[in-house]
Amino acid sequence: MIKNLYDWILRMAEHRLSVVILCLVSFSESIFFPIPPDVMLIPMVIVKRSMAWFYASLTTIFSSIGGLIGYFIGLLFYEKIGIYLIPEAGLNQYQTYFNSFGLIIILASGFLPIIPFKLFTIASGFFGLPISIFIIGSLASRGLRFFLIAALLWKFGESIKKFIEINLNILAILLVIIILILYFLYRML
Repeated sequence: MIKNLYDWILRMAEHRLSVVILCLVSFSESIFFPIPPDVMLIPMVIVKRSMAWFYASLTTIFSSIGGLIGYFIGLLFYEKIGIYLIPEAGLNQYQTYFNSFGLIIILASGFLPIIPFKLFTIASGFFGLPISIFIIGSLASRGLRFFLIAALLWKFGESIKKFIEINLNILAILLVIIILILYFLYRML
């Protein structure tokens, strides 16, 4: 089923309404959709390299708006159900953790393709991450990810497509590790 959905998304990249579909995929992936918008962004940028920055902007904006909806779903879920499911002491522990490392969590989950961003959008609302930190983290991580893809495709075109598809996870993990090391070095000083 996921393979069929993946193939459908690739076909939609050439559809006359591809920009609208890119926005919908970007929005819904941050809440529930299993296929990342990269799958559609990559072929769209290859076909129209001059639109790379526009596509990356739309993907970033709609993914972040979808993330904000996920945040509010988490917040609502906590207010309606969570207070009955999680003892207050346990919740306080998670809230403290999220408040301490929330920005790092959102930056990593928003940037790394192997981490489902949707889980952390909902968890951020559920555990009460300050919304300003969530928005900044979402825009920064999603923007970095989608603009990096667009920049590579804009510069190298079709020749880099396979490289991105094969190595994106590894490159993203390395970048996050470097950022984490710099962050912890900064905190130690």
